[in-house]
Amino acid sequence: DAIIARLTDGKKGVRASTAEWIGARGMKHAIPALKAALKKDKAEEARAAMLTALSKLGEDISEHFSEKALLAEAKKGLAKPIGKSMQWFPFAAVPHLKWSDGKAVDPTIVKWWIVLAEKLKDPAGNALFELYLDHLKPEDAEHFSLFLLQSFIERDTASCSEEEALAAAKVSADQQQGWWQQWHQRNPNKANEYPFNYEKVFAQAKASKLAEPVHSCSENRGFLGLTMRASGRDAGVLVRRYLKDYGHKVAQSKALLTALARNPAPAAIQVILAVANRHKQKSVLALAKDLIAGIADARGWTADELADRTIPDAGFDETGIIELPCGEGRLFKAIYRGDGKIDLQNPDGKVVKSLPAARNDADKEEVGASKKILSGARKEVKLVETMQRQRLYEAMCVGRTWEPEIWTSCLQKQVIVGRLCQRLVWLGLDADGKVLVAFR
Repeated sequence: DAIIARLTDGKKGVRASTAEWIGARGMKHAIPALKAALKKDKAEEARAAMLTALSKLGEDISEHFSEKALLAEAKKGLAKPIGKSMQWFPFAAVPHLKWSDGKAVDPTIVKWWIVLAEKLKDPAGNALFELYLDHLKPEDAEHFSLFLLQSFIERDTASCSEEEALAAAKVSADQQQGWWQQWHQRNPNKANEYPFNYEKVFAQAKASKLAEPVHSCSENRGFLGLTMRASGRDAGVLVRRYLKDYGHKVAQSKALLTALARNPAPAAIQVILAVANRHKQKSVLALAKDLIAGIADARGWTADELADRTIPDAGFDETGIIELPCGEGRLFKAIYRGDGKIDLQNPDGKVVKSLPAARNDADKEEVGASKKILSGARKEVKLVETMQRQRLYEAMCVGRTWEPEIWTSCLQKQVIVGRLCQRLVWLGLDADGKVLVAFR
């Protein structure tokens, strides 16, 4: 009762937290109070939390997602000026979306989703955003989420123009040349020992300037809450590359990891696992560990079991084959050979370099889909091999053991990591840890 009473608190943050508590605790007797509070509340943060709580409690909230209701809410929300921190956002470039029934989504609604997410400032998103995205065509939701993720990273890592870099490099090189000339005048006999190369200094200064980001998206973590439907493979690659090159930007790194943790794809989970095992920034590493613990706990697994059970297969079946139909009965096959190599076989069984062009308009969609699958598999295989090699190495270092049935199903029979396992010497242990046999 004390919790429910806070649904009418004067502070929107308290009302939102109260709704989260109710949802997390499964307090079904609070449903009438939640509905009553929702009717009166005008704050986006509190309303989102209340709708999310009602959804968790099993209530049907579809009435809040009719196009008429969403458009009215969007117009009302966008009546207020957009904050300065979002004025850079490329709203005009947002992809056109369609509802699951094929009807076009009004761009005003989509714009409001982005602005609302930014207001809530939670890169993990919430059940409300999941419901928004679930009402879209799956491929559109994936495209939209990936666009938002790319927009965040591109803005945060954008560098200055070529002209600006050249100007800055000239100032730096001229300054260093002046210092060298002054030193040379004081030490004329050492000039040959420490020569000055203007071109080299200029090039280094230019490269350094181009490497400096000119913007920071530390305040824009909110709209990452809508990125949960991005392809796990593509999102994982983007976040992994960002952490490698810009991992020193702690706030942004944490926001990207938090958003990625809401992506259920194995490729996304594996990136978080890698960060949880190794990262220079201690606070980022600690967050990754917490995220993995949460994901594993939700599935009833340990962190190690999560790592084993979510190794991506890049679309290959247990025999290492992906079938790629290309119209008119033409069935090509992609065959994984290990070491990042994928052979492409035509219907006659001959190895070819690429998939064929469509013979007619009817084949275009099928051929296009097969090319996309093949391209994605090639990217994912390389990523998985790199990460699993490192993971197996770390497992060796700490002397990790597996129960035979888990080792067999999750490692030996896994299409990609299974090939890596073939290169290793394994030890069979008894119940006391005594080595009974070494085998390959």
